[in-house]
Amino acid sequence: MLKVFSKKENNFWFTYKNDLLQGISEEIQRKNEIAAGKLLFCAIDAMGLFYKGAFIKQGDWYVLPGGNGNPRSTNDEKSGSKDCFCNYLKNCWPEKLPTSFCKDILYEIYRCGLIHEGRPKKDYQISINEKFFIRKTLSILKGYELFLKSIDTFEKYLETESCRVNRWKARYDYMNKI
Repeated sequence: MLKVFSKKENNFWFTYKNDLLQGISEEIQRKNEIAAGKLLFCAIDAMGLFYKGAFIKQGDWYVLPGGNGNPRSTNDEKSGSKDCFCNYLKNCWPEKLPTSFCKDILYEIYRCGLIHEGRPKKDYQISINEKFFIRKTLSILKGYELFLKSIDTFEKYLETESCRVNRWKARYDYMNKI
């Protein structure tokens, strides 16, 4: 239970996380790499949107002022899902990942490939194995383990950084309007 959240927010967060994690875990147990991969990358996307506090305004994605690294900003700022996804990985993922790997490989080839085309793009693969990424093959099992750790890191930020809580609540409020 996070101290910075109300009981209602904590209940939402607990259920939300468990729903994401349960689906991934079930598909890993079934050895269904494609379904587990889709769910894993959707879950990273979801955490990225909470991390930056993304909401839709006038048909575009926005974040609160300063969310795109401009501390002087006083207006909501446009921000795409790729930025949210990569920013989450950069700040919460337990293994340091180069920005180009996040954007070009994890986001474009895996996330977009699995979600939009039903498989990774180009000649990249996914499997359930022990290494995170080796020879153009991504391990869903290792990715899931790292994702669990990333949630812990994110929650530590929520407990210590008020701007993170404000961004989380912006996303939470947006989701409760739709």
